[in-house]
Amino acid sequence: MIENEMSKTRLTEISGWTAQQRTLYSNYYMELGKIKSIIANYQRIKEITLKQAALVSEYKRLDFVQAGPAIWPAGLKCLQRVPGAFLATKHSSIR
Repeated sequence: MIENEMSKTRLTEISGWTAQQRTLYSNYYMELGKIKSIIANYQRIKEITLKQAALVSEYKRLDFVQAGPAIWPAGLKCLQRVPGAFLATKHSSIR
């Protein structure tokens, strides 16, 4: 009878420890999920920033080309609207 009580007590201790471990690891995995999401957002921001830098560079090149007769005024206006529309689309997708 004493052995049964000792076994019950031991099983209760083990089940309490198991519950604590389950809670602890559950919290760890939830935190890892949040960190993964943050890293993914930073990577998206980095990609968007690189694209924006490329657009600014291209836009500056277009300003340089604007002085030449190679682009008609209507075509130039169209090209000048594209980067703004692209940036507005990317900005709204971050939210």
